[in-house]
Amino acid sequence: MAIIVTLLPTTHWQNHVTVVETTGQQTPLCSHSAWWGFTSAADQQRLEALTKRGIRTGLCSPDIPTLTEMTESTDDALFQRIMYSPYHVIHHLLPARRELVYNIRQRHHDR
Repeated sequence: MAIIVTLLPTTHWQNHVTVVETTGQQTPLCSHSAWWGFTSAADQQRLEALTKRGIRTGLCSPDIPTLTEMTESTDDALFQRIMYSPYHVIHHLLPARRELVYNIRQRHHDR
């Protein structure tokens, strides 16, 4: 991921903040599942530090989630779409659902 920061005149500062948030936060998410698992802990810390630096300098809003949180939520959402949509391309690769049957004995005080 390459990040280019340019200095813009102060009249365009708000537009610059929007560009940084869009470029720095949204673009990596389209392929983050493919590369996030292959990054080392040091690489992940450097990426998190980049986000924190953006917050500290005012380029990003302080309420944005961390890259780890975004990765986990995106992975969860993808898995939910795969699991609950029978028309998803890779839904057929999931194992068949098991029906759990509990044979609990009747008790005299079950009323």
